[in-house]
Amino acid sequence: MKLNLRDINNLPPSYKLPNFDILTMIDRTKKAPAWLHIGAGNIFRMLMAGVQQNLLNNGHVDTGIIVFEPYDESIIPLAFAPHDNLTLAVTLHANGVADTQVIASIADGLSCDLPSLCQVAANPSLQMISLTITEKGYSTDNICAKPCLAITAIELVTAALFRRFQSGAKPIALVSMDNFAETENI
Repeated sequence: MKLNLRDINNLPPSYKLPNFDILTMIDRTKKAPAWLHIGAGNIFRMLMAGVQQNLLNNGHVDTGIIVFEPYDESIIPLAFAPHDNLTLAVTLHANGVADTQVIASIADGLSCDLPSLCQVAANPSLQMISLTITEKGYSTDNICAKPCLAITAIELVTAALFRRFQSGAKPIALVSMDNFAETENI
């Protein structure tokens, strides 16, 4: 099985495919992004990207999500890029039946690239920046492994918001979707 745009129609017939034009969605998103998410882990791929997939499938939106990975710079080139940003959501029901859905709502993936993050954040079409980086990502430890970008998530968000302010100070929703078990070090 190959999960990519070229082979998407060769997947098993039990896989639920998106019912929107993926290439058109990608083009629209890159030109006028509405949602930027920081943190490309499993929670994002299953939940946030799944929600956007449903919105796209039902015609409520026509853009996807641009995801930025601040911690593990290998996630985008190893888990996203080879699969054209497609991912699988597998739900195992109590009766043992599994539903498999191809998630295609991720329009682009950025990895430890502050200029690109700030460029997306400055786009006046952007409506929301959300985060799922776990509580450790909010600490003072460096989260981005690249030597030229050894900063925390809060510094990343601050830089992106400052660039947005410089570009016209358009309103934005900033939403942390993390569940903090321990908050004394945050």
